[in-house]
Amino acid sequence: MAVYEECETEIGFITLVCRNLQTSAKFYQHAFGLEVKSQNEGMLLFKGGLSFAIISQKFADENLPLLKGLHSYRNGQSSLLSLHCKKEKILQQIIEKVENYAGKIVKQKHITAWGQTAAFVKDPDGYIWEIVLR
Repeated sequence: MAVYEECETEIGFITLVCRNLQTSAKFYQHAFGLEVKSQNEGMLLFKGGLSFAIISQKFADENLPLLKGLHSYRNGQSSLLSLHCKKEKILQQIIEKVENYAGKIVKQKHITAWGQTAAFVKDPDGYIWEIVLR
């Protein structure tokens, strides 16, 4: 685990965009035995150590417009990963370092539709990460 001064960072959330929320929900609940922690019309959050959620394509298009047009259902490429920070200062330091290490800032720090401070970046392989203040 990387440490930035007084603040530890951790992978906090994995979200997979799915074509059919009900079909995917059944798969994860029944094939993997995951229990639902919470849900709304566009998202299911499963119980467990590392937070894992699935979201509908419609929900992603409406609430995560930066992902629009980047979806590829081949080989599991439609996903959003999240790194949680405990202090805004650390979130800012991470954002500042992204481009120094072959990453790209997709969306600068802002307040999300769900009320969190976050920025979106791509890693060197093009995976999108939400860097979020928790």
